[in-house]
Amino acid sequence: EIYAQTGATNSNCIDLVISSCGNYIYSIGGGYLTITDVSDPSKPVIRSIFNNTDQYPNDFGDTRQIALIPGGGKDGDAVIFTGRISGAFIVDVSDPDAPVETAHYDALEMATGIAVYEGYAFIANRQYGVEVVDISDIYNPVHLGTVARGGEVQSCKVVDGILYCGIYDKNKVELYDVTDVLKPTLLGTANLDGNGDGLTDATIH
Repeated sequence: EIYAQTGATNSNCIDLVISSCGNYIYSIGGGYLTITDVSDPSKPVIRSIFNNTDQYPNDFGDTRQIALIPGGGKDGDAVIFTGRISGAFIVDVSDPDAPVETAHYDALEMATGIAVYEGYAFIANRQYGVEVVDISDIYNPVHLGTVARGGEVQSCKVVDGILYCGIYDKNKVELYDVTDVLKPTLLGTANLDGNGDGLTDATIH
């Protein structure tokens, strides 16, 4: 198991992504970002445990989901993750021993789900739908608009230019063409037997 260490205790990993090179795991949980070196899978080594509790009330908060920004950092990757009421955070993880927070983004509501597609972040904000944010400059994220305002969106994923929005309270997944992020187009709806939550691209290829 991968843990995000929180002071004297360990909090189970809530979500994680793998670095572009495959040598690092970036995991979140309990308000912490943990970078683990898995270049030798038989001997994983924690390289850093990062939080920003000194920046309350803009600390990482109730961390929920994380996404990779491939090549988005100064000399490598960056990550973006959600912290519910605390919004979203972008961290340059180019140096696994010294990650740097580059931006705090004050999302529209409870930032929960997160997806990245071609320089844009898609933040699931429950009743406020999915917020589209330009993250081409990881120091200056810019709000562009919203998608899927017809229910409580908890999770989202983007695959090949299609945004999948899990509408929790409506028991459905809505699909949007976001190849032009300024003009998202509803493609269709998949009705579910239960709540629309917990999307992964492994289930939609």
